[in-house]
Amino acid sequence: MENIYAVIDVKAFYASFECIERNLDPFTTPLVVTDVARKEATIVLSVSPYLKAMGVPSRCRRADLPKNIPNMIYATPQMGKYVKCSAKIVSILLDFIAQDDIHVYSIDESFVNLKPYLKLYKCTPEELCARIQKRIKDETGLTVTCGIGENMFLAKMADDIEAKKAPNYIAIWRKEDIPTKLWPLKRFRHSSMPISVASSSPPTCFPPTWWARKSTVRAERLLRCARVRFLPTLC
Repeated sequence: MENIYAVIDVKAFYASFECIERNLDPFTTPLVVTDVARKEATIVLSVSPYLKAMGVPSRCRRADLPKNIPNMIYATPQMGKYVKCSAKIVSILLDFIAQDDIHVYSIDESFVNLKPYLKLYKCTPEELCARIQKRIKDETGLTVTCGIGENMFLAKMADDIEAKKAPNYIAIWRKEDIPTKLWPLKRFRHSSMPISVASSSPPTCFPPTWWARKSTVRAERLLRCARVRFLPTLC
């Protein structure tokens, strides 16, 4: 691959942090992060991976949480501690990757450019991500997922769609994976896009004039990220 990017994403950051602070396993503990001092309509900031696996949404009102889960733990948000922990994770990334090749996207997610470091560490992208995962796990107790791709869009899709469900929490997507892994997803379908594009065919099978007439903003963004050859202005 010409470029290799990765998303380093902490799994259920706030809830996992609260579990670890209590010496509990986030994958077996029913914990939600929300302010119980507020009304029932207050927002839940995070739920543990255990609750996510049960189908509990990570963003909902406290009143909408299931009532039939025993031993539910309600953790009051501690934003100051979350920020410090996030800074710790970034400092770990800096031990592997130079500052110019790290983009901190949010408190629990960063993009990194892996390409310049594969020869240095003499490893594959998956192996480098596994090293980063282990270091973060050893020093913070947190589990991170890693999506790898030829651009940041593919890295993000690999993380959200595949890595979070993979046994090792790592997934890699290449441009040739777009027709089989991306287009079939319902979230990318649109009434202005023919079913052959939305379901299986790559966008390159349609001429530029069709896209100029029919494409949506979302489709243009997808084309830009996929670097479609006949639309250089969108690449």
